[in-house]
Amino acid sequence: MSGARNAVVTSLGLHLDDRAPVDLRGGLETTAVLVLGGGVVLTMDEGYLRALRDEATVVLGDMAQIEAADQVVEAAGHAGAQARRIATLTRGQADAAKAAGAPAEAARAYEAAARAADAAETAQIAVGAASEAMVRADEAAESARLAGARAAGAAGGAVTEVLRLV
Repeated sequence: MSGARNAVVTSLGLHLDDRAPVDLRGGLETTAVLVLGGGVVLTMDEGYLRALRDEATVVLGDMAQIEAADQVVEAAGHAGAQARRIATLTRGQADAAKAAGAPAEAARAYEAAARAADAAETAQIAVGAASEAMVRADEAAESARLAGARAAGAAGGAVTEVLRLV
């Protein structure tokens, strides 16, 4: 039965928000005990705990980059929306200038409105492409993680399925 203790035999999906209790403490010998949400208990050897420590810095950096990317995409969306509104407003002003007998000013305003509309379209395309790229990268990373875990399990024979905490 001790061999079963070391193998992950099922997949688990678990979402912990900021309010869920998390407790990590040293156990007997060289083990650590991680209690998630008050009911899920993971016991791990020291090597796994060290690996988690080393990966935590990388993961936190990844999370910061994702947040920064989300903010850039959001800002591009806002800029595109603003350019679209300004283009509409400027076209109205150009119509008024044309009706008032100022064709040169109207032409410049129409040209500026067209540039703003083009910029809005470019921003919208960029937001869509960035969003799609982020989803595809996340899916590819998850697929690679699963394949790597299965390969490691096949090489070591201990891991039969992947434990995933989300």
